[in-house]
Amino acid sequence: MREHFEALTQRESQVMRLVVAGRLNREIAAELGTSEITVKVQRSQVMRKMQAESVIDLCEWLKNSTSAAPDSLPSVSIPYTQVYCTVLLA
Repeated sequence: MREHFEALTQRESQVMRLVVAGRLNREIAAELGTSEITVKVQRSQVMRKMQAESVIDLCEWLKNSTSAAPDSLPSVSIPYTQVYCTVLLA
């Protein structure tokens, strides 16, 4: 899935990390300074490009990805992301 991640635009990778962090579309839109509709489109593009059917798939990829250096991903609260993904994967 690394090649799928690399196919994401910078904005799509930001949206992905925020989705995995458990943020709502309206929260992501506010943080990124865009509309909620734009976030929905970008979220859909992320899911398609990552070949993910759910946020759980994205969490599993993030958890299992050892080749994705943390600085290659947009920064969000990693502890929150880990807790959110742990809850989803439990």
